[in-house]
Amino acid sequence: MSEQDREGTSSGATRSQHVVLQGPADMRMMMAAMRSGVERSRTQGAPAAPTMLVITPTVEQAQAAADVARTLLGDSGTRVVPVSGVARARRVLGAAPVSIVTGTAADLLQLRRDAALDLEGLQTVAIIGLDDVLAAHGADALQALLGDAPSEVSRVATLDTDHDGTEAFLDAQLHRARRLTPVTPADSPLAVAPQYILTPAAGRRDVLRLLLDELDPPSLVIVAGTAEAQAEVADALERLGVPVDGTAVQVVAQPTAEHVALTVLWESPATADALVAAVAMRPVHAIALLLPEELPAFQRLAGGVATVWTPVARKIAAEDRVAECCARHAVEWRGERQRARAARAAAGSFRCRGNRLCGAAVV
Repeated sequence: MSEQDREGTSSGATRSQHVVLQGPADMRMMMAAMRSGVERSRTQGAPAAPTMLVITPTVEQAQAAADVARTLLGDSGTRVVPVSGVARARRVLGAAPVSIVTGTAADLLQLRRDAALDLEGLQTVAIIGLDDVLAAHGADALQALLGDAPSEVSRVATLDTDHDGTEAFLDAQLHRARRLTPVTPADSPLAVAPQYILTPAAGRRDVLRLLLDELDPPSLVIVAGTAEAQAEVADALERLGVPVDGTAVQVVAQPTAEHVALTVLWESPATADALVAAVAMRPVHAIALLLPEELPAFQRLAGGVATVWTPVARKIAAEDRVAECCARHAVEWRGERQRARAARAAAGSFRCRGNRLCGAAVV
């Protein structure tokens, strides 16, 4: 038990409702940090008065956090608003009741000062990538925003790297927060070492085509955890003319108990157990399609054994380029050595030792 937990559960003290999740600010960590707050936000708030606020280092991460919230909600009737521009957000927030608002600390604070964001009904604040927010000089805006929030609001932060600034901030704003690490290597060893391909979400279809063209697997399982992801996979396979027959080609939410030639993880697995299950039947290839920011967490799930997948043709071409480079450098080195020997011979450094009376220069 950590020191914070001991303090939070000691006699006469109330266990802190604040939580710090240790890990990088990727999609998996966003989901872990936002899950409980999203569940409490299913009841719609008032116009411009959300029940959950998600603070991110960048506008792009605010949009990603909004997507995560919609995935967790699974309900299109619950309104989630990402703030990508303050001027437009003023109008959008007040147009209808809103449950969750995501944005940078600076943008959200500006909306608050413009009276376009009401925090009275707030229940949860999630700070994604606290160390990144502070590194981007967002401490003042973040503290001002949290200072306007009700005192009983539950605060959750994700933190990848500790330093003096983060410790001071946590002590002031998330006092006695419980420290949790949601991702740990699985107890069960991986049956095979997984591989990965880095791709934006919009590029998954093209990557799937490349995999099928390169590997031509006789059996294929694609693991997609949500109905939306499964529909996307089915559409991608249909475009390629590949029928999903439930035998040779399967699209599933959970890994199957069958040995197959290729298992594709359409998205990064949320837990170590999910990754273990995906490779349990020892597929010939197990390849995850990852967003770039998901790679650190995936490597931790895989215990550092995951490797990048490279098409054979590209790998051979790279090896040929390396061999050609080595050969060229060897020739250049020999040429340099010969020129050096010639210069030294001209200076009398090398002399014929066959006959002491000769002493001719030798090149």
